[in-house]
Amino acid sequence: MDRQTKQATLDGVFVPPMPKVRSSEGHIFDWDRSRIVAQIVKETRLVEEFYGYVGATQEQAEEIARTVEDRIRKLGLRALSGPLIREIVNITLLEQGMVQYRNVCTRVGTPVFDAHLIDVGRGFEAHDNANLQENAETSHKKKADKISKEQYLLQLPPELADRHLAGDLHIHDLEYFGSRPFCLDGSTVVPVVSAGRHRTLRLDDVPFEGDEYFPSDLAVLTPGGSGPVQKITRRPVGEGEVLRVRTSSGKSVLATRDHRIPVLTGNTMTIKKAGEVQEGDLLYGLGKTTALRGDAVSSIDLVREFGVTVPPETQETIFVRGARPLFDRVAEIDGSYVGISRALGIEHRKEWFTRGTMPLPTFRTFCEHYGITDAGDLRIGVAGSRHELPAVLPVTPALCRLLGFFVSEGNYDVVPGSTYNLAITENHQSGAIIADVRTVLGGYATLSGGEPEETEIYGVRVMRDRAMQVYFGGKLGWLLFRYVFAVPEGAANKRLPWLVWHLDDELLGEFLSALFTGDGSAYYRSEKSDCIVNYTTVSTSLRQELSLLLASLGMHPRVVELYADDDERTTLYRLQINGAENIRTFSRLVRFLDDRQAHIDRFCVEVRPIACSRGGETVVSIGEAAPTGAYVYDLFLDGDGSEESHTFYASDGLLVHNCQDWDLRYFFYYGLMPDGNGTKASVAGPAKRAEVAVLHAVKALGSAQTNFAGGQGYYNFLSFMAPYFEGMAYDEIKQLMQMFVYEMTQMMVARGGQLVFSSVQLSPGVPSLWKEKPCVYKGKVWDGTQAPKRTYGEFEREVRLLFKAMMEVMLEGDSWGKPFSFPKPEVSIEPDFMDEDEEFNRDHPDLPTYRDLYLLTFELASKFGTPYYDNQLPSYRGAGNGISCYQCCAYQFSATFDKDSEFEEKLFFRDGKHFSMGSWQVVSINCPRAAFRAEGDDQRLFAELKALMDVAVEVFTIKRRWMETIRTNGRMPFAMQRPKDPNTGERGQVAVDLTGLVYTIGVVGVNEMVQHHTGSQLHESKAAFRLAVRAMTELELYAREISQRTGMTIALARTPAETTGQRFAVADMLEEQFRTAALTVMKGDVETAVAECGTTRDLPVYYTNGTHVAPGAPVPLTKRMEIEHVFFPIVDGGNIFHIWLGEARPDPRGLMDMAMNLCKKTQIGYFAFTRDLTVSLKRYKDYHGGRKVPGQLEVEAPTEA
Repeated sequence: MDRQTKQATLDGVFVPPMPKVRSSEGHIFDWDRSRIVAQIVKETRLVEEFYGYVGATQEQAEEIARTVEDRIRKLGLRALSGPLIREIVNITLLEQGMVQYRNVCTRVGTPVFDAHLIDVGRGFEAHDNANLQENAETSHKKKADKISKEQYLLQLPPELADRHLAGDLHIHDLEYFGSRPFCLDGSTVVPVVSAGRHRTLRLDDVPFEGDEYFPSDLAVLTPGGSGPVQKITRRPVGEGEVLRVRTSSGKSVLATRDHRIPVLTGNTMTIKKAGEVQEGDLLYGLGKTTALRGDAVSSIDLVREFGVTVPPETQETIFVRGARPLFDRVAEIDGSYVGISRALGIEHRKEWFTRGTMPLPTFRTFCEHYGITDAGDLRIGVAGSRHELPAVLPVTPALCRLLGFFVSEGNYDVVPGSTYNLAITENHQSGAIIADVRTVLGGYATLSGGEPEETEIYGVRVMRDRAMQVYFGGKLGWLLFRYVFAVPEGAANKRLPWLVWHLDDELLGEFLSALFTGDGSAYYRSEKSDCIVNYTTVSTSLRQELSLLLASLGMHPRVVELYADDDERTTLYRLQINGAENIRTFSRLVRFLDDRQAHIDRFCVEVRPIACSRGGETVVSIGEAAPTGAYVYDLFLDGDGSEESHTFYASDGLLVHNCQDWDLRYFFYYGLMPDGNGTKASVAGPAKRAEVAVLHAVKALGSAQTNFAGGQGYYNFLSFMAPYFEGMAYDEIKQLMQMFVYEMTQMMVARGGQLVFSSVQLSPGVPSLWKEKPCVYKGKVWDGTQAPKRTYGEFEREVRLLFKAMMEVMLEGDSWGKPFSFPKPEVSIEPDFMDEDEEFNRDHPDLPTYRDLYLLTFELASKFGTPYYDNQLPSYRGAGNGISCYQCCAYQFSATFDKDSEFEEKLFFRDGKHFSMGSWQVVSINCPRAAFRAEGDDQRLFAELKALMDVAVEVFTIKRRWMETIRTNGRMPFAMQRPKDPNTGERGQVAVDLTGLVYTIGVVGVNEMVQHHTGSQLHESKAAFRLAVRAMTELELYAREISQRTGMTIALARTPAETTGQRFAVADMLEEQFRTAALTVMKGDVETAVAECGTTRDLPVYYTNGTHVAPGAPVPLTKRMEIEHVFFPIVDGGNIFHIWLGEARPDPRGLMDMAMNLCKKTQIGYFAFTRDLTVSLKRYKDYHGGRKVPGQLEVEAPTEA
């Protein structure tokens, strides 16, 4: 019997049932088409975040889901899986032309066959990284890299992803790139400090030019105090993206689902996405604090305020009066009124001086020129009116009350050019308001209204008195309130004036008393022993500002939303203050100016306060909300890496979240915390013994490699290490240096189980910059405070012996005699060591001299080609004026007194401040392609190159947003760690100052660029050479311009990635538009590349790296030197000069003489000797082809390094 269930239509046609679905998570479900609908709606929201498009609607998703279901039925499938359904969904999306939806709904992964090739050491990037090991970790890394690269290319805006894929540029370490930021609604109010003035900022009021704003002086309120704002960003917001999180007290915040919100868990701050916040969670609320308010202001300089706030065209109608005595005094200096006009560079107007009246802009120029800062008894007026205000307006109780009434009940009645009135509607305080107007403004104040009028209330026609209105102000009053106090027009736009945040308690009480009298209420219910004070407004901004202000004063208002009885259902916000403690706090500062105060007085007398504790703000609801504008916004804080330093107060007072070279002193002071937070690894205190210091130095680089994609290193390694070796015998020193080198070449902890790509900067003595600086070791700064004063200059002996030991260990090689790959010895050639310290040498004849030590490095270069040389002799390197180092085979990082405001503090390790240098991201540009497009036009060539730099900056901008997300999500724990200070017990400085890292644009194929453009390679004509120099100079100047415009430090460099040169050449070869030109200039085996072009992309062709002369160019070393050294000061982000030795092993002394000559007479800042070296894996020694060794077999497969 067939027991299979069948479904039939009304026509009797049997329809097979839908098979069950096997999910990726390992469960089996019944078919449910609505799951596809929900998936499409949810996942296509990403196009709004990544591309600025609109996600799929519910109707579109349902139509797609029906089509998918029909297709599955027709296929007659007996089993379904999540991936299979997704494939069918994506095919359907493509068929309907919804490519952008498909891009975010697709899976990222790799075919089984490709994964297999990776497992056996072939396929994806099999030859891309010689440092990777042949093990399972490498297979895992490559699979993860492939998936990550695919993901990030899909997440990038399509035009940027296409630029990378097409070969216009290359995004290095794409597998470690990232996603996009989180955001707040534009109506959110944030308390800020700018130019010493406390105020609030509504995010949609930020003066954007584009989608990023870089404030020069702006800080927000964080739990730890003031937090500087690096930048503010915005992006388009999509439907359904914004949530409103509301608490039990009615406070709320509008944020996107991914925006992080601090949640109180026990006594710990936990960061959750808004979409993950649940009912019952406790949020942080603002408590009593003085941090929101600035220094009390007793008077206002109207000359300055009008000059800064009033539009320029209106300022011409404002005049400063009563200035004749001032003009007369100044005329004695310049001889006459005419002399003043001449000094100011203005047309002379005699009547200005004789009448003592001058237009405001001209008077401000006058004051700036003559250094006048005191307005004295001057007055301010406007053209056509005799009404005046003192130039220095006193802040009085009357002014504060008038402002309070105006914010509550005021409006503007203005017809530009004729009528400028301010009006306050108030039935019971009209007389008091008129008195305050005359006291403050000294002008007219008239009363109107009060006549009966007929109106309808709930369908009943009644007569009632019209409200009384006080009219006052004139144009001068309007300018004062509208621009100086910045009270916007319209009840829905009302804001607190900035002055409110700068009032003392007495004057603030006057303002709040008038504010609550205007739009507030108070009612005491004796039968319930309850008193409620309300304030009602239609302004969302005023609601948030007043919530912040009252909370800072120790009150905890509840926010209630009501609806006005009008056709538009206008939202009313009512701030309610109740509870004995709240009411008493209110009454100590604020008073109603009428009989409503009696309710509060009676309550305070008749009801005894009850002590109660206040917890956090409990979340009661989370739901979708309509955004208030087209954009959402985010603030990026200059925090220290802790969660607290990246959170700030906003809205109603809720808290919301917002290649590396290391300073070895950091770990010698704080100790070692490998995981960055101490929760997943043991935490070690500061090293007290030399062997522990060495191991800490090793493990710190290994831990750092988990946070950074590029190389890791230490600058000034030996000087910082030296105090631990004080008085130690040389044999012990060498043993510990051997341990350091072996640890760095046997610690397989980097990505894919490879060695840490490490380097150490080595100086043969203590550099003069550090000789008098206090040592940092054993958990103390030896500056005479924490420990007896010791300076690095005292450890010259130890530095020399450490240098010698390091070189001897590397010369010996490992147990097979092979060279050590890491750490790369970055030998520093410095002015300090060009001349011997003869006195020290005489006193220590047993120690090697600087020349002896440098010679050891050239013995190592001759034998293995291991050292890299950091030449700091050329003047552009700034030796002695700062610190500088090279990293990753080419990138140069530096810090100097003039570029780092904390340079001095970092030198002395004051308060734990230290140096951290590195790069955020590298993007290389395809220079030959720019030449192909330029078609021989110089200016077009420069324009094409700059256009590629602009694209690189777009990539950097996205990277910067992503890294801020990574940082605030705690995904860089080692770099962002703040260990316990061993002396104070407080949290120490953050390990890495991310704001100091640079963004690097690399150049590839400059030789081929000029070859195509001029017909000659760099070494073949002066025209080609001059063009290359001009082009690089143009790019360097443009990098500086971009840096100023974007706030990112952009460095121009030669990229140390030879595979990028190959990738660009292959990309141009594959592109028909560029193929002919590329084949003409590319280097390598072009004939083989053409023959194999259709079978593989790993073709034996390349463009010359950076600004180098082609490797195969028939020119002597001196000619290469003559050409390439010119580019070092221009490409100041890093460059390298290669000296090829072949298999020869030259005399070390000859090498040294040649190298020192190079250092002293050229501008080459970084160079290395490269030896061809073959190691026999069967003989365990150097292999020399054709030489038989008795008793051993011939080697079939030597390995060439």
